[in-house]
Amino acid sequence: MIPAVNRFPSATDGQGFKPLADKIHAMGLKFGFHMMRGIPRQAVKAKTPIEGSSFTAADAADPNSICSWCPDMFGVRNNEAGQAWYDSMYRLYASWGLDFVKVDDLSVPYHGEEIEMIRKAIDKCGRPIVFSTSPGPTDVAHADQIKVLANQWRISGDFWDRWKDLDHQFDLLATWQGVGGPGHFPDGDMIPLAISASNAPSPVPNAKRASRTMNNARSCRYGRWLRLPSF
Repeated sequence: MIPAVNRFPSATDGQGFKPLADKIHAMGLKFGFHMMRGIPRQAVKAKTPIEGSSFTAADAADPNSICSWCPDMFGVRNNEAGQAWYDSMYRLYASWGLDFVKVDDLSVPYHGEEIEMIRKAIDKCGRPIVFSTSPGPTDVAHADQIKVLANQWRISGDFWDRWKDLDHQFDLLATWQGVGGPGHFPDGDMIPLAISASNAPSPVPNAKRASRTMNNARSCRYGRWLRLPSF
């Protein structure tokens, strides 16, 4: 679980993301990344040793737990080997200087055991790291657990520049009222106001385009975010 040097040249010689994180911190900013839950299939097949333990990746992996839209990873078993895997990963991330991690494929379906293992790993890593779960919608039935284990959690699927998405967010946030507090809050997702990504809903597949959000919808969006903790 180290960055590819062809994409991140500063990661050469086993430095990982530390040089990049140091540069970002020097600018007064925080460093974070978005990753998938689980353990790479490649590591499981190779029975790669888990750092700091007597286990291998095969001991930690759950081959029956696979993301439906990104099959590169297996889920992690809720056992000693599984915890050792997440512990080793977050020790590595802490050594790089990570400030924020968004872990995908945790909320739908809801993987409460892995969320708890990640929380334990963060708490033991020696560095404060903001923990965000994705994608949504997280079921409000899990509110009592998620508000303790995560710092933020997605309450919807991807938010795009459509009025129906904005309208639906009001209903979702009403459902989550009273759950947020210091250090934890429901996350209403991104603010697509400029150029939308190539995977945004569009008549032309995979084409980048300008945001279709009108000024009144932008004002509504900002007003709502200013009243809520996920801005």
